[in-house]
Amino acid sequence: MSGRDDTWQEREAKAWAELRKEWLAEYRAVPAADFARLAGCPAADAERLLKGWEADHRVFAIPEGPERLYPLFQLGEDGQPKPEFQPFLAAMHGRMEGWELAIWLTTPNGEFEKPRGQGWETPLEVIGQDLEAVIATAEYDTAEDSY
Repeated sequence: MSGRDDTWQEREAKAWAELRKEWLAEYRAVPAADFARLAGCPAADAERLLKGWEADHRVFAIPEGPERLYPLFQLGEDGQPKPEFQPFLAAMHGRMEGWELAIWLTTPNGEFEKPRGQGWETPLEVIGQDLEAVIATAEYDTAEDSY
């Protein structure tokens, strides 16, 4: 192998970097101060607010370089965390978090078939309509013996 060939670790790191870049182009995620501002909280209190929301499993963040970004799909029109995220994030605590969680939520899943065989919905599209099914599917997908 020549010195120019990437190792599998380097190839995997590049693939994950590209996946994150594509995800961020499709789904808006913002730093803590911006997320808190959208919730009506002053920037000075952003860290305290978001730490509390994360501890209560109301929102999650994705690490991106030195920052933690918060996907905007977690907020309702009133600027508060959507209520369906709390039981879902509580169920996923210790099983799936950060980028893995963001990607799982936004990837079409065979458990959520669209009407008339038109493909699959993402868990994010279903979570507000059938929270129990999303939790059950996520628990199955994260079980050690599911593969």
